[in-house]
Amino acid sequence: MEIPAIKVENIFKEFKTKENILQVIKGISFELQKGEISMLVGPSGSGKTTLLTMLGCILEPTSGKISLSGEIIYENKWILKDTSKLRRKKLGFIFQMHNLIPFLNVEDNITLLPQLNGVPKVEYIKKANELLGYLGIEDKNKCMIGSLSGGQSQRVAIARSLANNPQIILADEPTAALDKERAISVMTLLRQIAKEQKVAMIVVTHDDRLLPFFDSVLTIEDGYLSKKILANEN
Repeated sequence: MEIPAIKVENIFKEFKTKENILQVIKGISFELQKGEISMLVGPSGSGKTTLLTMLGCILEPTSGKISLSGEIIYENKWILKDTSKLRRKKLGFIFQMHNLIPFLNVEDNITLLPQLNGVPKVEYIKKANELLGYLGIEDKNKCMIGSLSGGQSQRVAIARSLANNPQIILADEPTAALDKERAISVMTLLRQIAKEQKVAMIVVTHDDRLLPFFDSVLTIEDGYLSKKILANEN
């Protein structure tokens, strides 16, 4: 039996205040296989971003167990001593706010992680150019971030998330700043990458038009999660 790319077992997340304890995630469990692209939906404040940041080793859960590609990374405490290395090597992130570095140009933003990972220059430059071509902004490789539109900046952020050939991509509204045609183009690319490179993806989106690009839907509400498998043939 194939090892899941993501396996979450009975995860809880609580936030403590002076007056009470707010339980945001209430014992959720699910699996995602390699190459599976899943849509994460739920009302505002339901815990979608909290879940993504826990899977991304950014926010520590309160309890439970998380395994990525068969490696236990959290079991009631962080198992890995260096979670930042895991993020650099295995994970790709796409968030609503692109968080690009303004004093670097487009190409340097995309290639920063591969450079930190010791990838040869000829390889990371080639990869950056391929990604920019896929996303339709190959002519922007030497532009500074401040000269880009919101949609162009988001496409650069998507390219950056793919530059280190991640095993898992976590995306929070990656197409929110794009028009319908470009959003479909981006989701086509993400699905192609998921299938060809066996990358597991969780994508937060409220755009029902993108449903045909997903294999499953994760619905989170009041801290609980359910999973539905889709029969899409796209």
